[in-house]
Amino acid sequence: MRARPLSLDARLVRTPEVPVFEIVRAPAEQPGAPTMGALLIEGIPFAATLEPPWLDNRPGLSCIPEGTYPVRVTFSNRFRRMLPEFFDVPGRSAVRAHSGDGPGDTEGCVLLGMGRTPHEFAASDSGSTVRRFLAWLHSVGNEARVTIRTRTDADPDAPRAYE
Repeated sequence: MRARPLSLDARLVRTPEVPVFEIVRAPAEQPGAPTMGALLIEGIPFAATLEPPWLDNRPGLSCIPEGTYPVRVTFSNRFRRMLPEFFDVPGRSAVRAHSGDGPGDTEGCVLLGMGRTPHEFAASDSGSTVRRFLAWLHSVGNEARVTIRTRTDADPDAPRAYE
């Protein structure tokens, strides 16, 4: 008895999965305050994040809306180097993760560092943190997805900032 060939439906077709990282934000302490969060890779805190406050998704002024977005390492004309860029952000373009010293450097992007408050970013060696994140992105093929969400009382174990 000969085995029948498998139909296409029965074949196991796997496509490589794109790695996912997460930015978990702290709830806003007060209107207009910078947005602090934690970048987690495989659930492990990797860095602190700093974004502008939520200002109705105004380009260059507001933090990124919650959601899941593709991220690729691309050349930034502004920074003249390769940096992570967030794609498909509604109403926005050129949204990046980059280094900076504090809220004034965000311009609608995500700053990476090690500070637990907006004022600690100035001394947090943000550039080194971005280089470490780029090394991780390079190790996974320069492409990933990010899920951005705000920590709620329902997930009290979520990091409050980089710890």
